[in-house]
Amino acid sequence: MTTRLQPGSDDSVGGFNWSNRILILALAGILFLTLYPFRFNFSRHLARPLFPFSLGGWGKEIGRFDDFLNVLLFVPFGFGFAEGLRERGKSRVATLGLALAAGVLLSYAIELLQIYIPQRDSGWEDVLTNSFGAFVGAVLFDVIGGTTLRKFSAVERKVGSWLTWRRTALVLVLYAGCWCAIAAPLQKESRLSDWSSDSFLLVGNSAANRLTSAWKGEVSELEIWDHAVSPEFARARTSRDSVDATTPDPIVAYRFSGAAPFQDGRHFLPDLSWIPAAPGSIIADDVFFDGKSWLTTPGPVSPLVSHLEKTGQFSLRVRCEPADITGVDARIVSLSSPSGSANMELRQEDANLVFWFRTPLSLPRTRMSWIIPETFAANEMRDILLTFDGAKLSLFIDGTKHAGTYQLGPGVALASFIRHTKTPELAGYRYIFYAIVFFPVGCLVGIAWRPVDAHMVGTLSLVLCGLILPSAMLEAVLVHVSGRVVSFENISFSILLAASGTLWINADRVAWARSEVRTS
Repeated sequence: MTTRLQPGSDDSVGGFNWSNRILILALAGILFLTLYPFRFNFSRHLARPLFPFSLGGWGKEIGRFDDFLNVLLFVPFGFGFAEGLRERGKSRVATLGLALAAGVLLSYAIELLQIYIPQRDSGWEDVLTNSFGAFVGAVLFDVIGGTTLRKFSAVERKVGSWLTWRRTALVLVLYAGCWCAIAAPLQKESRLSDWSSDSFLLVGNSAANRLTSAWKGEVSELEIWDHAVSPEFARARTSRDSVDATTPDPIVAYRFSGAAPFQDGRHFLPDLSWIPAAPGSIIADDVFFDGKSWLTTPGPVSPLVSHLEKTGQFSLRVRCEPADITGVDARIVSLSSPSGSANMELRQEDANLVFWFRTPLSLPRTRMSWIIPETFAANEMRDILLTFDGAKLSLFIDGTKHAGTYQLGPGVALASFIRHTKTPELAGYRYIFYAIVFFPVGCLVGIAWRPVDAHMVGTLSLVLCGLILPSAMLEAVLVHVSGRVVSFENISFSILLAASGTLWINADRVAWARSEVRTS
């Protein structure tokens, strides 16, 4: 069956107008999946001018599955674009041609922008497959679009006629409750669990005692807390300013000067001693690691491991100065066992700072290590503090908070069932999870809000149950499971997504209103 729409027909004005909704959703998905993380570096490639059709050739080496995904990504765009054209009386041939041209232009614009995103690669292969996807979407609309959208519209109309404000409130509460039940075990995957109780605390290497991982440089202080610290405290502590006296002292505090053994100022852990032998020099009263010797506790630090697992939080601070930043891959601080199993480790990789800690979500280390580029400089001291609140890891260096965060949550856990998770994508998993949960909430509210005779009580109930209550319920569950403080950013983001869903479901509201008049 083919779809033929004429201006003013029942089909074009109300039977199944979805073009705006389909296009909005398709464009949002395309832009997110192709341009995330939206960090553009327009200084790239300025050495060679970019010509209008310069995308770097055909060397991306993508497989057939990637080609399929590229085609699939643009199918909804072509479908919605074709519907919009047919509603305006365009012929079938013109619609297919214009949909293909729109796919080419959109894909090319995206590929051109990807040149300036360091994590992305652009190429003509993507333009070809994306454009073909838009064409396929237009063909699908011509073949099955009318029948499909009529059915969707019929279902939408029935849902709207069934929903009263009381029913909507009940459905939303049940919906939010189900997601809370799902999110709780997912959030537990971010907890500090399965840590090795036989771990040693080491400075300058890991418990595996390999010379290849031994670090070279100076260390003056090492502190560990069994809780997260506030941003204000972290900035003050790493900038050597006076700190808030109400902040609890660390449970571990080593000061490195003079000769070993070095005592824990809090008397919680045993002394740190050199193995296999002490280096031959002390520089500026700070301990110097020569890459051949390192400090370790004489035995496992089980009490420390137990404390951190119990609270589910930690903060780690170290003042260190690398001797070199070329050809380096060494451990500065490590909480690990001789078998090679690590609970956490802070290491230097050339000029980069690399941190990893064990959770069910952070395995394996190669993909889930947090890499902060260009942190170190040779013979320059860095005051580093990492703090984890049960869900989010933050970094402070020399009194400044690093712009990025390492956030673990239900979105990461959910994504791990589908694909291998990676640290640069952690924020993206969070966005997708919250969109999956709260965008449908807004759609339901938008459908229920359509009747013009909705009274004040119903309106207030929809606002409360649809835009506020679900976000508050989910946030309360995540706070309880992780132990972190309430995030008003998460609540605001949830409400924004729900409001977006309400606007989106009514993006074709004029056509919907016309259809209601014709069917009444």
